[in-house]
Amino acid sequence: MLSKKKMLSKKKNKPDKGSFIHFKNSRKLYIPYYFMVIVLLSIIGYLRYNNLPINILTLILVGLFILFVIKATEIHRFSNSYALNHNSLVHTHGIFSKRIKNADLFAISDIDVKQTFWQRILGFGDVYVSLFSDTSNMVVRNINNPVKFGNLIEKMMTVKRKEYEEW
Repeated sequence: MLSKKKMLSKKKNKPDKGSFIHFKNSRKLYIPYYFMVIVLLSIIGYLRYNNLPINILTLILVGLFILFVIKATEIHRFSNSYALNHNSLVHTHGIFSKRIKNADLFAISDIDVKQTFWQRILGFGDVYVSLFSDTSNMVVRNINNPVKFGNLIEKMMTVKRKEYEEW
């Protein structure tokens, strides 16, 4: 599989027809959860360093909480994936049962990028892809560099439409 830069650096910035560009939710979304884990580990470390008594049940609960937070964030992250290929934008949702939604590049009418204050500071956000049919839209949530992703979709839409006109 080609990297994003290699794929777009081909002749005339035309993407390779058989390649996919894969995106996942940003880990930056989970910073508050990771911060809680670091605080809990720091408290446990402080108590251990100062030889203060720690209840074994507390240690077990903290360990279980840390495992749960890490597993839950990673499961949430891997349950959503996005792929952009020469013809369409594909959103795959789920782990055990999958829901796949394709949006053909011809069907995309508008692209909006939305970022909250914190998302702008951390460099991730949401891309809203509007389709010509009002009943169906796609949201690419919590990805890194959403403006760059939106520009990439627009570039691929332009390439696709030029190919159609030449045909």
